[in-house]
Amino acid sequence: LKQAAAELGSREKGMLKAETGAQAQAQLQELLHAVGSGNGIDIRGVEEANVKPLGSDYGQVTVTVRFTCLIEQLVNLLSALANEPELLSTNDIQITGGPDKNKMIQMRLSLSGVVSKKIAQEKKAGGSL
Repeated sequence: LKQAAAELGSREKGMLKAETGAQAQAQLQELLHAVGSGNGIDIRGVEEANVKPLGSDYGQVTVTVRFTCLIEQLVNLLSALANEPELLSTNDIQITGGPDKNKMIQMRLSLSGVVSKKIAQEKKAGGSL
């Protein structure tokens, strides 16, 4: 039992440390900006963001961004994200090429991280009609 608890503790170290869904989304956005910047990619703004349950014990926060880069930069970005200590996953990657002589591609990337169950269950602001 102690071994199982220790293993669970080490795995949960990769969860995003946040008190709210908005804070977790901001962490993911900042992570994307920092890793992108380190690979020469300007990733700003969020196209879409959401929080939902992940199984019965955790939550998943997702941030979707758009940016333009070279294919080599994309490969380096994805490799750098895989090496981050957080539990991250790419949910959706859409690549659009064009007649650009520099071979720039337009990217739409959705990145998710694991959060506590409490964050996934928080009430959304506003009411329903």
